[in-house]
Amino acid sequence: MKKSRGLHWSDSALVPATTKSYCPIPHMDLITAIIAELNAQGYSVLTNHVTEARDGDEIVGHMKLYKEGTDDSLPFCQMFAYMNSYNKHLPIKLVSGAHVFVCGNGMVVGEIFSYRKHTSGIGADLKNLIKVAVESIEGAFQKAINDTRLMQRFHTDLRSESELLGRIYVEHELISGVELNAAIAELRSPSFDSFKARTIWSLYNHLTYALKNAPPVRRMDSLKKVHTFLIDHIAPNPEYNVIFSEFE
Repeated sequence: MKKSRGLHWSDSALVPATTKSYCPIPHMDLITAIIAELNAQGYSVLTNHVTEARDGDEIVGHMKLYKEGTDDSLPFCQMFAYMNSYNKHLPIKLVSGAHVFVCGNGMVVGEIFSYRKHTSGIGADLKNLIKVAVESIEGAFQKAINDTRLMQRFHTDLRSESELLGRIYVEHELISGVELNAAIAELRSPSFDSFKARTIWSLYNHLTYALKNAPPVRRMDSLKKVHTFLIDHIAPNPEYNVIFSEFE
């Protein structure tokens, strides 16, 4: 797995040929189009962190953003994430939300806003998809903040944490045995002081930490499902269709 943190990331994989039914979008074309739209809507890109998988055929990227007028006192900043592939397995996905500054366990909270398969006509659709997704950042940012604070307010104890971890592993199969053991180790001895409080937020971060070395695509999927499970546990509500992901 290859990682890059620079704004000027370089694509290492060959773009496959276009056919009548399959139209790949070069990774750099997608990134360039996203940055252009962000700039047009007043956002500065502070960092662009790209993780490659499958020899560069799949990428997951995460941009930390800043916009004039944002409350600098918050432990959050706006973020935009994206996914692309050259192997027909993954559609383009665009995610709007917030980056949460929590020590080295860089949490990202966001909403999967849109996705598009690499079929004919994607070139014409992509610009509008990006535009609408960027327009959603403000709303997704506020929802991410509210969602995080909700999880921080919901207190747990060892019994409830054990039951939740057991259901996540046994009933729903959202994490592996290795990841379960890593989450338990974090639960018993948190690596970060921020997660010593017994809350759903701390428990979620223990799971995030346990999944940090999982393949990026599976990590996104697993964390989305873990998040949905935890939110359903504390506040069942369709509006909490949010993805939490860890990119660092």
